Amino acid sequence: MRFLLRSFIGLLIFSLTLGVLCFAGFYLFDAIKTRTEKPEKKRYQRERIFAVNVAKVELEVIAPKIFSYGEAVSKRTLEIRSMEAGRLDYVSDKFVEGGFITEGQVLFRLNQKDFINVLEVAEIDLEDTKAQLEEARSQLDLAVRDFEVARTQLILRKNSLDRQQKLATSGLTTSSTVENSELAYSSSEQQVINKQNLVEKSKINIGKLEIQLKRRLIAIEKAERNLKETEYIAPYAGIMSAAKISPGSLVSKNERLGVLIDHDAIEVRFNLSAKEFARVINNKGELQALETIASLEVADSMLRFKGRIERVSPEIPQGGSGRQVFASMQLKDYNSLRPGDFLLVEVEEPELKNISVLPASAVTIDGKLFIISNEDRLEEVSVNILRRQGEKVIVSGAPLGAEYVMQRSPQLGAGLKVKPLRSSDLKNGKASKSIDADTIVDLDQKKKSELLDFLESMDRMPENVKDRLIKEISSGKVSSKTLRRLEKRMKGN
Repeated sequence: MRFLLRSFIGLLIFSLTLGVLCFAGFYLFDAIKTRTEKPEKKRYQRERIFAVNVAKVELEVIAPKIFSYGEAVSKRTLEIRSMEAGRLDYVSDKFVEGGFITEGQVLFRLNQKDFINVLEVAEIDLEDTKAQLEEARSQLDLAVRDFEVARTQLILRKNSLDRQQKLATSGLTTSSTVENSELAYSSSEQQVINKQNLVEKSKINIGKLEIQLKRRLIAIEKAERNLKETEYIAPYAGIMSAAKISPGSLVSKNERLGVLIDHDAIEVRFNLSAKEFARVINNKGELQALETIASLEVADSMLRFKGRIERVSPEIPQGGSGRQVFASMQLKDYNSLRPGDFLLVEVEEPELKNISVLPASAVTIDGKLFIISNEDRLEEVSVNILRRQGEKVIVSGAPLGAEYVMQRSPQLGAGLKVKPLRSSDLKNGKASKSIDADTIVDLDQKKKSELLDFLESMDRMPENVKDRLIKEISSGKVSSKTLRRLEKRMKGN
């Protein structure tokens, strides 16, 4: 009995425990179900508004500039060399590094004694040849006269022979007389040949002497030239460079003694890229004589020199592309600019009309620009980039009068609500760096349907207002002020 009693009590306790657990489970399930089925209160998302600095698009007429680096060079540089070997008797005191040379100035002179002697000998040889030529011409005259006499005698002998032969035919003379006449004629004929040979020899001798005379004249010209080349005269005015001679020095033929730089022919040599070079030629492919400004930094100041593009090199710069361009310089002071100076070059391009100059930070590489719509939302437009100059960019096709964002950032995108900060706001201290405001509400589909149905039922609402509100709500975004007003009307207030 005791065992049965204990078993009954145990069974009773188990049953009570199981019942309590089942009740607790049912209560928990009901609580979870009630919780899940209870509608959540809609939390509307807030739209973030960014403050952006804006400016208006304006049309301008400007002359863009091309910037490059170049080197000052002289287009006329002369290496001064000794044309003859010898000892220097005279050297100008201006023949020094940096010395100013005038046109026609004697720079140096070699010892001329040997060169004068050579010239004198050549002159003596010339006079001797002239004398020989004169004598030969006299001999030719004599030979010609002798030849004419011999020819006359030959004619007489011929006539005499003819008479004797006729007489012999008639028997009026002897055969011996005829033979004597034939011998005399033969002798005269030989004399004519000899005299003619003398004439020809005289002519040949004269020809040789005339050739010799030309050689003597050439020798004199050479001696005079060599004598003249012992004295070097500056062909133009300039500045001496690399000068290294002094009186008494021995110099060899063709030895380099210095360099004469024409300072009036100073120009700047600089490189342009292919795109830049395309902007300095006209529609006909001709190089334009555009104005240039070359700047030289000296201590704490900048020296500026005006010039003009003059020509372009026929070769592409070594190790690059584009073109090498030369611009002439207008210099007033010889000491201001020297060959080898490193210069900043500005090239003024032809004027561009109906263009806008914007900050480089406002335009992307592919020409995208943010402008502000009537509802203060960002709208992205495309512009044509013409030039980039440092922190500025020159564009065409920007909408005139539109406000654009001066500084793009990754947070900005098309359709985003912004607060424009204008220059007047910045001056008056009204602008802030950024603004977060609960002005725009994102609508769920249910709420959007309710609002649209309500608007369709509004017969007394003006059509233009209704259309604007329907368009705004259909986008899924509506201002909190508009939402509150519509909900108030829906409740009948």
